[in-house]
Amino acid sequence: MGRLTYQKAPEDFLAAMRELGRLRRLGGLRRPDVVGVWVGDGELAERVGRLTRSASGPRVVLAGERADIPDILPAFDVFALPSRYEGLPTVVVEAMVCGIPVVATAVNAVGDVVVPGETGLLVPPHRPELLAEAVNYLLDSPDAAARMATTARERLGTRFNVAALREALVAAYTGQH
Repeated sequence: MGRLTYQKAPEDFLAAMRELGRLRRLGGLRRPDVVGVWVGDGELAERVGRLTRSASGPRVVLAGERADIPDILPAFDVFALPSRYEGLPTVVVEAMVCGIPVVATAVNAVGDVVVPGETGLLVPPHRPELLAEAVNYLLDSPDAAARMATTARERLGTRFNVAALREALVAAYTGQH
């Protein structure tokens, strides 16, 4: 979930999906049932659409801009964020609150909430093969995925709710820290 822009690295997501189609599950079977979903629109939508239509591997759905993110997010098995750079991406926090295990690139403030092996998995940016391996691991290891999702949700607690955000914004604008 994110804008189809350079920052979000949608081509790395597509490459990771192709790689995921080549990886094998525990037991040696491939993953023909995997579907990648990108929710969002942006300046790269047309280009990414062409790449999606011409790509081999698991199916990728470009869902476009949606207003029902809180309703559809819980349907995902794994949340993957391939960004080149980020602040603290709200969507990662939203995925964690929904109990979705997260794989993200280790950029900027992402590591503030995604602690490798504890609250999710981090991979270097521009490494779609490692993103695919991490997603594959979480799909193969539902107990580990559930443990990380539960730990993430517990650690977030009230840290990123509306009241906490209001306090942080007031402090930032008034200089009271």
